[in-house]
Amino acid sequence: MSLSELDKEVPGELISEQPPMMLCAATIAKAGFKERVQAAGEAGFDGISLFPEHYLNARKRENLRVSDMQEILAANNVKLFEVDPLLDWFGDSASRSENLFFEIANTFGARSINVAPGFAPQLPLSAITEIFGRLCERAKQHGLRLHLEFLPWTVIPNLSSALSIVKDCDQDNAGITFDTWHFFRGGGQLEEIRRLSKDEAARITNVQINDAPQEPVPTKLWERLTRNKELLMMGRNSMQVMGARDFFSLVSKARYPHENASGMMSETCFARLLPGEGDIPIKELLVTFQEVGTVATIGLEIFSQSLSTLSTAEMAKRSMQAYLAVTESSC
Repeated sequence: MSLSELDKEVPGELISEQPPMMLCAATIAKAGFKERVQAAGEAGFDGISLFPEHYLNARKRENLRVSDMQEILAANNVKLFEVDPLLDWFGDSASRSENLFFEIANTFGARSINVAPGFAPQLPLSAITEIFGRLCERAKQHGLRLHLEFLPWTVIPNLSSALSIVKDCDQDNAGITFDTWHFFRGGGQLEEIRRLSKDEAARITNVQINDAPQEPVPTKLWERLTRNKELLMMGRNSMQVMGARDFFSLVSKARYPHENASGMMSETCFARLLPGEGDIPIKELLVTFQEVGTVATIGLEIFSQSLSTLSTAEMAKRSMQAYLAVTESSC
């Protein structure tokens, strides 16, 4: 069920039916393919997103054929909704990883690719708009939608800048991923969503839910050491997808205008909370989306160092339970 179909006769309340639900790759980043899909199905998710390395690892380490993965998805009544995140999209033509994303999406019938400016160079918005438009044209040849995700420490820091890009690139397959953490930490306010035009609201077709405290919690030494180790693993995964040469070239050109970019990246990658455990007004956000006419799939994306010790099945179940507890409560 879409957000636009939620009962508008009861202001501030969500009815019991839920929109399509996606278990995001980052919530259980280290799970194997079968384990991931089974956990998603058992917890009540309609679909999943995948990191590209999850697909590569399923093929090479888990010895799964494409047909095996397709059978696992079908057996658990789970779809692949999205491949996430495409990071090296700033060239004049398709990169190695872009072609891999198209391969994965086409193989499993995914509807979209999430595009993030995590390694964006310092370019004017007009140049990024042009580049994103060309990417949309290539994606259109595969029947895919692109979701542009704004990240508050980058050159696309907020909803306004993302909207500007997807509107000005003039591509009908250009949409936006709205992540509650990025919106909250970037200083976004509910009033900003209430002011959206009908066309702007329709551009947001992917919403990622997670929570955060009002202010970041200071990290302990062991947490910083663990995070540094995990960042090295993330870099290794990126090299697996992009190739080492392209990865290092991309990183060398990346620019982060926010004064606390490193702190924001650390928190977003390791310290998100389950819905209802922080101060983000999640239910109010969803109700506001309903009021302006946004129709979106809901993804639960909880990058969490503290919750990473849970089993895949338990993390999927807790994520869904936390989301339902928030949306079914009174405002």
